[in-house]
Amino acid sequence: MDLADWGNKLAGVVARLAGLLHLLAQAETTTTPWSTPIPPEIMSHAIRLGDYFAAHARAAYWRMGVGERDADARYVLAVFRVHQWGTVGHRDLWRSVRRRIASTEALSAVCGYLAELGYLRIGANIGSCGNW
Repeated sequence: MDLADWGNKLAGVVARLAGLLHLLAQAETTTTPWSTPIPPEIMSHAIRLGDYFAAHARAAYWRMGVGERDADARYVLAVFRVHQWGTVGHRDLWRSVRRRIASTEALSAVCGYLAELGYLRIGANIGSCGNW
């Protein structure tokens, strides 16, 4: 299972957490907590827990580093660190990684993956890879 598969299950997990939190909140006041709607503040707490677990899942999947895509992503981040780049254009990044990354399309995919994980922001300028 990859991170996308895990993320697809997150909404269901958050809904179940909301139900459990609601049951706990109603446990001492009613014998049928399932008959009352879940209040917005309980749902908000469940969403915050979901965000917390999602951050941990991203970190865990990153640490596991399974697959070539993860190795390439680590390499690109290492290049950012070595050059101490805050912002870099796609062309300059490509010049620094072309011995490892097969094509500019592959580099774009790696940058997109790093953006998905929260390590890069893809810039609005054409050809910009983003900020680290």
